[in-house]
Amino acid sequence: MLFDPLEEKLFDAYHDAHPDTSGAPPEPRMTKTRLLLIANPPPKGAGAYVLVVKNGTQPSWAQLQDRTCIGRSETCDLVIRHPWVSDTHCSITRDGRDWCIDDCDSTNGVRVNSARVATHVLREGDAIQLGSHILIFVTGD
Repeated sequence: MLFDPLEEKLFDAYHDAHPDTSGAPPEPRMTKTRLLLIANPPPKGAGAYVLVVKNGTQPSWAQLQDRTCIGRSETCDLVIRHPWVSDTHCSITRDGRDWCIDDCDSTNGVRVNSARVATHVLREGDAIQLGSHILIFVTGD
């Protein structure tokens, strides 16, 4: 049984992305994502958000703009202070109804759900790894 509409969206997005596992128990990443989102409910309202998770700190929410630049530089919209994160590491851009992440030629790359990507259309609950930080992507109402 699903707890709320967000969990249902995560479950549906996961099974759309992994059709061969329908009916199988969720993989550990999905379970961790679910627990993080239950402990840190997303903000209410329209738009897209990322839950910024770093070991040893309280997770925090950041709202995405139509184009959000992410990196170590203070000029970025979302600053990630970690030596493995480039000054301008990546960007998340709204493209109609989709949200896309693009690597900005970073040194250490962008990983989404553990796979290294140059560009990727984000889905509900995707886990983006930048250095030691994990950003969990969700959309609002």
